Amino acid sequence: MKNTSFTSCVLLTLAAMLALFITACGQPVEPEGNSVSSIGVFDLRRVLTELELEQELGERIRAKESSLSERVEAQRNRLQNMLQSRREGMAEELTSEEIEELTQFEARATQQLQELIRRSEVELNQYQQQLLNEFNQRLRPVVEDISRDSNMEIILLKRNVFSITNEDLDITERIIEVIENDPDLRQSLISEIEGEE
Repeated sequence: MKNTSFTSCVLLTLAAMLALFITACGQPVEPEGNSVSSIGVFDLRRVLTELELEQELGERIRAKESSLSERVEAQRNRLQNMLQSRREGMAEELTSEEIEELTQFEARATQQLQELIRRSEVELNQYQQQLLNEFNQRLRPVVEDISRDSNMEIILLKRNVFSITNEDLDITERIIEVIENDPDLRQSLISEIEGEE
């Protein structure tokens, strides 16, 4: 499995997953007089980086990847040992039938190993997706509370916005402050996120 590029892919997927994090906050805010509700933005990458959450989620994903890699390696070793045992049980000069038997066994073993690698990659992607979904669910109330307090009905990821002419619409700093000022909240954002092992 690809360790370095996969971790980068995980982080990009995290950002892409949260691009779907467009929320209409609870009940619509009723405009007072001529005031208009606004759309806010936040920089998820900055939130994750400044609060060191990106690193913690990445460590969990790398641990899962390592566990799956160990499982693949154990299966590879088991299949190699089985092939070696078969070879040792045969005469020094192999007959064409024995060569065919070994070739077929090796082909089946390779196929089994490739299938295990494919299933491991799927499992890792599902685990990553589950972690991200759980994180999104935990972050959503924080973003919704801030957006309600700011009379914002819709919050978008900043990276998906072409232009912002009013930086007051960026609630990133407020999200960071709320989480930094509440250590229990920060811890709860990721502490119980386990994904299915």
